[in-house]
Formats: sequence, C-alpha cells, structure tokens
Amino acid sequence: MMRGSDPDWSATLAPGERLLWQSRPAPVLRLNRRAVLRLLLALFFVVNGWLWLRFGMWLGFAFLAAALWLVAEVTIAPLIRHRVTAYGLTNHRALILTQWPVLGARVRAWPISADTIVTADESLPLGHVSFGFTPLFLARARMRAVGFDHIADAAAVHALIRRIQRGQA
Repeated sequence: MMRGSDPDWSATLAPGERLLWQSRPAPVLRLNRRAVLRLLLALFFVVNGWLWLRFGMWLGFAFLAAALWLVAEVTIAPLIRHRVTAYGLTNHRALILTQWPVLGARVRAWPISADTIVTADESLPLGHVSFGFTPLFLARARMRAVGFDHIADAAAVHALIRRIQRGQA
C-alpha cells in the first residue's frame, strides 16, 4: 500500500498545470448516523444468528456472516480506503488518486472554475472540503458531495480553492 510516500502527479498534470497542494486523508474512524444504524443492524443479525444456531439451524451462520460483513464495512473498509487515497490540487483541477494494490491506480479529476460549488466543514479537527458531486449508486437522481475528506488543513485548502476560482493561484 502507498501510505508512506507521496504520489508522483507528473503523469496526471496537463501542460501548464501546477500542483499547489497535496495530502492524504488521516486514517481515522468516524461513526456517523448511517454507520451506527449499520452497526445496530449487525447486532440484530448476531442475535438472530445466535438464536438460529441455538435451535440447531445452520441458517444462523448466514446471519453471522452478514453481521461480520456489516461490521467490516463500517470499521475496516474506510481505514483501508484512507490508506490508499491521495489528494492533489492544481491551478485548474482537484485530483483524487486511489491506488489499490491489485486493481491499480485510478485518478479522478474535477475542474475548478468560478462556477464550482465549494463547501468546507471545519467543525472537527479533521475537516472536509467538497468541490463536486457524483450520483449515488442505485439512486441516480440523488447526488453525493465529493471532496477531500479527513484533512487537517481544511480551512487553508478551502481558501486556496477560492483563490483558484478568482484566478489568483
């Protein structure tokens, strides 16, 4: 995994484009309302699976497997995703690099213009700056904000994006 080193953005940059900022998300676990609901569902599956097994039904193993899947999805998957992700900000685009060991690297880019909607959440020690939207899986009519998650310098990155929008960066 790529946690220790900074990625080489030179192959991604267009002619005349400069890298202004790069970072990685902090590998922390945040439990939001959705995660807590999933953990409660996992608890329900554990109890249900235990009851099925207690009465000699092998179906209980399916419930326990579902519970294990939900717990891993809420706790382990975000930490792995943060470990293989890197962020970059150029004078024209915001870049998110995800480099999985088996699947390889994937760079997603969002142009930064004067019309780009930029929001920042600096309420916690690790903030979030969003600059784009992507459709939700299986709910194409709903959109999810995309941005730099779990970054320590969210206020500075937000100010830098505002300068890029004004053409001052």
